[in-house]
Amino acid sequence: MKIIHAADIHLGSKIDKSITKNISEDLKMAIRSSFNNMIAYANRNNINVILLSGDVFDSDTPTAKDKKFFFDSVRNNPNISFYYLKGNHDQTDHTLEDIPTNLFTFDKTWSKFEIDNVNIAGIEISDENKESLYSTLSLEMDKFNIVMLHGYIKGNFKSKDFIDLNRLTNKNINYLALGHIHKREQGTKLNLTYAYPGCLQGRSFDEVGKHGFYVLDIADNNTFSTQFIEINSRELRLVKLDVSDCENDYQVSNLIKKSYPSDLTNLYRIELNGEIAVDVNLDLKEIENSLSTYFFFVNIVDHTRLAIDVSLYKNDPSIKGEFVRLVESDQTLTDEEKRDIVKIGLSSIYGEKL
Repeated sequence: MKIIHAADIHLGSKIDKSITKNISEDLKMAIRSSFNNMIAYANRNNINVILLSGDVFDSDTPTAKDKKFFFDSVRNNPNISFYYLKGNHDQTDHTLEDIPTNLFTFDKTWSKFEIDNVNIAGIEISDENKESLYSTLSLEMDKFNIVMLHGYIKGNFKSKDFIDLNRLTNKNINYLALGHIHKREQGTKLNLTYAYPGCLQGRSFDEVGKHGFYVLDIADNNTFSTQFIEINSRELRLVKLDVSDCENDYQVSNLIKKSYPSDLTNLYRIELNGEIAVDVNLDLKEIENSLSTYFFFVNIVDHTRLAIDVSLYKNDPSIKGEFVRLVESDQTLTDEEKRDIVKIGLSSIYGEKL
């Protein structure tokens, strides 16, 4: 039997503030497209079970549009059984709505669903059950047991979202289908095999790279394998570029074009690094505008440092020398803080835009 394990769809999500409004709308559509692409993959590969380990919605009061999209997507694929465990973002009770018959949900007590030799168990973690959920979990030894939870297996054990793996050992769990972390992670800890598929589609530049879901392939003897399937329709990419040899916006733009091919599909954040002369003033918006037809979207971030030989200012009687010497003599500042202050100060002295 093959089962899809996905999580953290975040329909209706807010998008990174650095991304323009029209591109943000496109990314929201990409989130929906990725969900549809996952369902299409299931249909092409005769997969009839999809696990959704929390945060289908980004808000506990999702818009009518997002709710219609999700429920219609489920309803229009009656051959697939969807098991939806609500996460910390989507706690609203949908029981009063027209729930599709092929959508199965969980509650604050353990719910179990049996499919042939596979058992799917899940519980929504709350302040009320975060202690008792471990003692109330009972699973049959001869079944392949999947446990769905939404939370962290690392971090503050006092948090409601903390999942204590120590207390899940010896519970006959074959696979922990987790959600909550937006970057995929898979491993074995305390003899428990767990996986976070991450989100289906990145929404900010801390969710860069490929995104998708796991396919769990369970054999008749209860052994299994997993495969990660990349599905996101747009990728957010974070790259770094040394612009030490550039003297103006034009040269930076040309270096970017030489370093990366044109890409009208994915989104880029390019961090400019290196040391530049004090009289070089980079206009980041101008650079972005020059690349507007070269990339689908690009955000330029300046992490350059001023190439300053402090020794040149040792005997400089001007205000520049006095300023640099004053900063360098301040023992309360780190070297990085001194560089930043000198950069801002010299830029002001030179009358340049910061």
